[in-house]
Amino acid sequence: MPRAEWSVVLVAAGLGLFGWAGAAGGQEVADLRTVIRTNADRMLQGPGGDPQATMTNLVGAVSRLAEDGGLPAPFREGVDAAAAHSREGRFLDDRVFTELQAAYRALNGGRAFAVPESAKDMDSILAWGRERIERCLAALQAGRHEESARELMAFIIMVITPVEAP
Repeated sequence: MPRAEWSVVLVAAGLGLFGWAGAAGGQEVADLRTVIRTNADRMLQGPGGDPQATMTNLVGAVSRLAEDGGLPAPFREGVDAAAAHSREGRFLDDRVFTELQAAYRALNGGRAFAVPESAKDMDSILAWGRERIERCLAALQAGRHEESARELMAFIIMVITPVEAP
């Protein structure tokens, strides 16, 4: 499906902006939780904001999870490449999508992200997204960085995956 066909995606719910400047050393888990929660909530709550900045913030959070959790190099490399392209203003570029998919596979036993069968309409997509964020934050709180990163990556990839309207 061409990347231009974006009929129903989470990004249509509206994306917000949070001042994440990158993965500065010494930040507490609570700060990372705040970055994730704030950006995801703004994305899920409605229109407005700067989608490029919001997604760059979320990819930056995944990069921090990967660094803090010592996650596998192929995952970190894919996320870091996507983050660099995103900071350059090219978040919706096909290359970023490919890099994020490859990173997700590296963390998900070689399995690619697949749009969930439950994603039938905007309400079900938003509910799925909220569930991913709650799982991400719970795993982060428990110190399970890999699980947290996988859940956040699924959320991010779902946001940028074209989904046809029902």
